[in-house]
Amino acid sequence: MIGREKGFSLIEVLVALVLLSIGLLGLAGLQTRGVRDNHGAYLRTQATLCVKDLVDRMRANRPAALAGDYDIAFGVVAVGGDTVAAQDLSQWQQNLAQLPGPGQGRVAVDKTSRRLLVDVAWDDSRGVADRAVLHLETEL
Repeated sequence: MIGREKGFSLIEVLVALVLLSIGLLGLAGLQTRGVRDNHGAYLRTQATLCVKDLVDRMRANRPAALAGDYDIAFGVVAVGGDTVAAQDLSQWQQNLAQLPGPGQGRVAVDKTSRRLLVDVAWDDSRGVADRAVLHLETEL
């Protein structure tokens, strides 16, 4: 009578390796997505800090903000001038340029309601979308 074989067969080892490989690929995918999402959150935080910095500068220079000295559109380059508003906008655009793409911003003040609208856009092709936009609407 032939005795029972003990141990693993080659097929059992191959099945175990396939299952382990699938698990490790899933773990690598999760790690990649986590890094990508973390980078997107970092960029959104940087954009938020830039927006808050400009809003604080505008509130400190309220008469100029209500006069429209801070109004600027996407793609318009603010050159440093003699006014505080021109210098603030120039500094703000330099900060936005640190965002990928480089980042751009738009500012609009509604003089009747004293509402401030600030938009910041940057390249987020490493994240979920090709272009990310941060929108802030607040009172001046």
